[in-house]
Amino acid sequence: MKKKTLIILIVAILLAAALAVTLILTLGKGGSIVDSDGDGRPDDVDVEEDDNLDKDNKVDVGDFFN
Repeated sequence: MKKKTLIILIVAILLAAALAVTLILTLGKGGSIVDSDGDGRPDDVDVEEDDNLDKDNKVDVGDFFN
């Protein structure tokens, strides 16, 4: 009986630890985990080149032929 109780206690502790790790990794530090361009890096740490999505960067045809 004592061995069975010890095994159940160890399993319960391991299950609680796994649940805690899962919650910590899932919730994180509250940062954004959105990856809008699909390169595998979250947007809050990803440095992107300037694009012309907002029509604020002038595109020069000569830039393509350097």
